[in-house]
Amino acid sequence: MATDLTTAYRAPITARRMATAAAEFLGALSDRERAVAAFPFDGDERYEWHYTPVSRNGLLLEQMGPEQRRAALALLETGVSARGATEAREIIALEAILRETDDAQAACDALTAAALDAGGVDNVTTVVIDR
Repeated sequence: MATDLTTAYRAPITARRMATAAAEFLGALSDRERAVAAFPFDGDERYEWHYTPVSRNGLLLEQMGPEQRRAALALLETGVSARGATEAREIIALEAILRETDDAQAACDALTAAALDAGGVDNVTTVVIDR
């Protein structure tokens, strides 16, 4: 099996894009926000990844202004595929539905409707765990 060198050749370009986006994001933050959002590279924070709702460190998207949020999402997009970026934005949009209601059934109904509106045609399942 031959090695695909195109990925290796793209790595410096991707790293530059990511560094530029990171600098733009950090530049959009106040000193206080930057202290909350940035962690040392050699720290443990970069290993704390969760795909489920957990208490998180850092600056939350909902705490950011529109320009800061745009810069944060631009940084995210440098590290994922186009499909990954689209999925992340869709998931973020769904979080607004969960914030709008305290009723689990209403949240399920709204999330299911959003999935169907987005093009889901079958096997749409929504589960909301009421804590």
